[in-house]
Amino acid sequence: MRIVIKRLQLALLLLSSWVVVNGQPTRPEKPFVIQVVDEATNRPVPLVEISTVHQVTHITDNHGITAWNEPELAGEEVFFQVKSHGYEIQADGFGFKGRKEKVVSGVRVQWKLKRTQIAERLYRITGAGRLAESQSAGLISADDPNAITRARVIGQDSVQMTPYKNELHWLWGDTSRLSYPLGNFHSPSARSSIPGPERWNPESSIPIRYFTDKTTGFAAETCRMKGDGPTWASAMTTVRDSDGNEKLVCWYAKIKPPLETYQRGVAVWNDQKNLFESLVTFGPEPIGPPDGSHDLKLSENGQEWIYFADPFPYCRVKATLADYSDPEKYEYWTCVKSGPKPGTEAIDRDMAGKLQFQWRRKSKAWDQKTQQEWIGKKQIQIEECPIQLKSKTGESITTARGTVSWNKYRKKWLMVFGQIYGKPSLLGEIWIAESEDKLGPWKNAIKILTHDKYSFYNVAHHAELDSGDGRTIYLEGTYTTLFSGNEHPTPRYDYNQMLYRLDLSDPRLTENATHK
Repeated sequence: MRIVIKRLQLALLLLSSWVVVNGQPTRPEKPFVIQVVDEATNRPVPLVEISTVHQVTHITDNHGITAWNEPELAGEEVFFQVKSHGYEIQADGFGFKGRKEKVVSGVRVQWKLKRTQIAERLYRITGAGRLAESQSAGLISADDPNAITRARVIGQDSVQMTPYKNELHWLWGDTSRLSYPLGNFHSPSARSSIPGPERWNPESSIPIRYFTDKTTGFAAETCRMKGDGPTWASAMTTVRDSDGNEKLVCWYAKIKPPLETYQRGVAVWNDQKNLFESLVTFGPEPIGPPDGSHDLKLSENGQEWIYFADPFPYCRVKATLADYSDPEKYEYWTCVKSGPKPGTEAIDRDMAGKLQFQWRRKSKAWDQKTQQEWIGKKQIQIEECPIQLKSKTGESITTARGTVSWNKYRKKWLMVFGQIYGKPSLLGEIWIAESEDKLGPWKNAIKILTHDKYSFYNVAHHAELDSGDGRTIYLEGTYTTLFSGNEHPTPRYDYNQMLYRLDLSDPRLTENATHK
């Protein structure tokens, strides 16, 4: 009798939600909802692909929600397969990773996924439809500030961020829009307040406010410089002018096909016009800070310096407008001494044969490529170099871009960086390393993020968002198919900024701190 009653109840529920036309159910009034959460933190997990056997796919939004209202699923038992970078669900006896559910209109179920990577994915920062599935499920309103498409931005590349005048100034690269395949190629900017208990918490969202074009409402071009091609900005920071005024500055490059730099320059932010203006221009030669580098401002012996990490902080300049805009004033950490003419450079050693690393002008910052070249010439050995990054299995790691900052929880310098030629993704593996000194040696590294044939590049740790004790840190990067070989971009997510957090008390970081 109970079975009969339950079946009648289910039938009434289905009839109240689905209308049958010509023997087939139509789209329900209320969708069937699946929410995915992290089993360790119980927080929603975005970017989880959930697919039926016949390849209908939904991708969880920032609230971990998917909303299913496909008519053919009405009242059916459906096996949903699950796939997500760095997360997994237990496989069945045949190796299928997913779960079977009875699809009932208006019903909401919650799944817990095991996080296999150390860092936790929090949410997508940029782009459209950040809460699209939640909206489809009727769980939030259309005017929710975390759901609206800010400044009509649907895709955005490579972040820069620095404090300026008691706010945070954000700047990104090439930016996409809905109205045309070509968007903004001149570095749009945004502002936010500094996080705090009475303002906002980076665990939930970043309340960025774009500078917008008054005519279109699209994110404004805030670093358009003369000349054809995109304007790419980097090394954004603040300095003081001769009167002691705070100035927001950046280096920029003008680009022509196929990604060739034909001009460089220094720009200063105009507070009245809300854009960068060129201060001085140079030729295409690589001068000043490394392209794409991030600032690290430090006061040493009464002098304020800006170090530029890419990811190693081996370039610096005094934090004045005059020095920042003069390539001759930049100093580079290296053991290579200049010769009388190009091609006659040599390794500098003291009388005891020890490498002499020091800050030198009119030189070039030490990096992995330079280090490998001198090792190949048998002029140096890896054991005496500042870059000795290896995984816990002893494999050498070739770095892509990243950042360096002091962490008071670990009481060490932290470097968060990407890897090139990694596995399983060419440019989507993210690592962390620590050192007693910002200059190194940098040795043991631990992977904190992974991607399956997908890129996550130009990662930046935003120290300004760290928890008060430094235990929790936040990092942002670009999620994209570029350079990945993947021909299937993730809808809504592709070519956008994702935010992760890392708990530095995680035992997996401590256990692997010293490699063999």
